[in-house]
Amino acid sequence: MVLGAVQLGLNYGIANNLGKPSRDSAHEILSAAWAQGVHAIDTAQAYGDSEEIIGEHLARYPDHEFHVFSKISPGVDHRDEEAVIRAARSSYERISRPLASLMMHNADALGLWELGLGQAMMCCLDAGFAETLGVSTYTPEQFLCALAIPELRVIQAPFNVLDRRLLESGLLERALSSGRIIILRSIYLQGLLLMDANQLPPHMNFAADDVLAWERLCVSYACPKTLAAMQYVRHALPEALLVIGCEGVDQLQTNLSLLASDEFPPGMRTAIESLKIPDEKVINPSLWPKP
Repeated sequence: MVLGAVQLGLNYGIANNLGKPSRDSAHEILSAAWAQGVHAIDTAQAYGDSEEIIGEHLARYPDHEFHVFSKISPGVDHRDEEAVIRAARSSYERISRPLASLMMHNADALGLWELGLGQAMMCCLDAGFAETLGVSTYTPEQFLCALAIPELRVIQAPFNVLDRRLLESGLLERALSSGRIIILRSIYLQGLLLMDANQLPPHMNFAADDVLAWERLCVSYACPKTLAAMQYVRHALPEALLVIGCEGVDQLQTNLSLLASDEFPPGMRTAIESLKIPDEKVINPSLWPKP
């Protein structure tokens, strides 16, 4: 498990009723994660003050040697080599140690790799700002572009019971066979997979049919949505790292219990893989309308 830290810096997630935790609560979450064996964190410059909170925690608890994956803000001009290097340096300084991976948040910038972006990212590596380079992708097309750049050793991508495109296309198998570190996010699809179809906010009603199909499948197997969503990803891709966020220590403990559970009903994985993969507007949160 990789602790998703977007909730530490922003009010995040369609099903998040608690909001951004206080500074003290954030430190409690990080300390509890470390104590439970979660030693990696996923964050980004675009996640509010998440990097600052993590850096503060690492200074306060130097024995908590988290591996921190962070992403350059999509607002940085990726055509400007100096801007990219400055952005990387800023993350390094906030965390006060080399990143486990310096990643691009804007995968559309991959087209600039041979036009100076690659050179800037390699300079960041040479400067000691990070141990590896990576990218956060949203679509199979972006994932394929990342595979074509051998310097990108870490690839993050969405994967869940409704968004199985990378598995069915064989791209995940290709990435793993090439030695890439794969980090999967959106296991709960920002909380959409945990909501009841008849309780979706009005601006999300377009997803109701797909959420209802998933809901009925879980009922038919008498399996809670949280457990089914977690165990599907765990069984489908046991080699991958899973980004899981939380708003509190209790939620962290619940997610760790779900991850450790072996209670996955026989035949449920096959049933999940028979679900129709929805239109991209359902499975790509960046395309969701604002409330």
